[in-house]
Amino acid sequence: MGVSRYYLHKLPPHLKNVYKTVLEGFRGRKEEIAAGPFPPEDFQRLIDALHYDNPELFYVGFGRSCLYSSARSSVFRVTYTLEASEQERLEKRLNTLVASLRKKLTGMTMRAGALYLHDYLLKNSSYGECGAYPNAGHNILGPLLCGKCVCEGYAKAYKYLADTIGLPCIVAIGEGIHPDGSSGGHAWNLVRLGDACFHVDVTFDSLIAGQYCSRAYFLLSTKEILTDHSISNRFALPDCPAGGGVLQTVAGTAELLGFLEKEYRNGASHSEVRMTKGFTMKDLTEKIRRKLSPRDMDWYSHIGTYWYRDYSRTLFICWK
Repeated sequence: MGVSRYYLHKLPPHLKNVYKTVLEGFRGRKEEIAAGPFPPEDFQRLIDALHYDNPELFYVGFGRSCLYSSARSSVFRVTYTLEASEQERLEKRLNTLVASLRKKLTGMTMRAGALYLHDYLLKNSSYGECGAYPNAGHNILGPLLCGKCVCEGYAKAYKYLADTIGLPCIVAIGEGIHPDGSSGGHAWNLVRLGDACFHVDVTFDSLIAGQYCSRAYFLLSTKEILTDHSISNRFALPDCPAGGGVLQTVAGTAELLGFLEKEYRNGASHSEVRMTKGFTMKDLTEKIRRKLSPRDMDWYSHIGTYWYRDYSRTLFICWK
């Protein structure tokens, strides 16, 4: 997995040169980009590669650009969603933000940096559409400058920040099952730490506990992510055979109660734990009630708000 051009490397040779030509044209804000002949049926694959490899191109209207092709030539006609002066102003703000973050990340391992960026996005943005700039909720402007975005914005922002610190990162696309049981198009990330790859879904962590920074979807294996995600077949993604998450795992109700009591006694403001088995919220609540002893009530009564995600088997608690 390359640091920032994974999808470029997955393209066949005849499209790689076209990719580089079009990318240079985007950066120069050309409205027409002559790219030489190539099969029109490859247009969407090429646009997807450019789109998800390059989150810094927030000013390109990917969905509004088109291809005019003949046997001898191909011309991209590009729509830019912002004026050049506005693009430059926003890029300066992004550069200032990145410089500040890089100072804070100095001396961290890549694993620690990956977690810091994940938590940064959760603390500084929330899920939802953003109309401050064209398509802002779906690009890096929403989460990084406006504090509001949907899954595509989170995934692009995570990759954008990861690229700036040299953390190999991919925007993954497919579908996800949301907490309310609905499903739809979704975007998240893969990162490489050492020789291993992992899934990271900032969006789903934001939907569990908002600004409290759930880490249920940080460094998951392919098997783990597929419990509530499906991966698009447009591009093959690296396999992630083992998870590397940061959450403690408990095997049963007694172990769960022991973990929670220890968290309370240690003065935690919030706690998160993963179960080895999945239950519905109703079943888990019933199991806990059956296992509670009178001695447990002096700490159990201090549980405030809580969230439970049965697909990820994760319980998140805020203490009173």
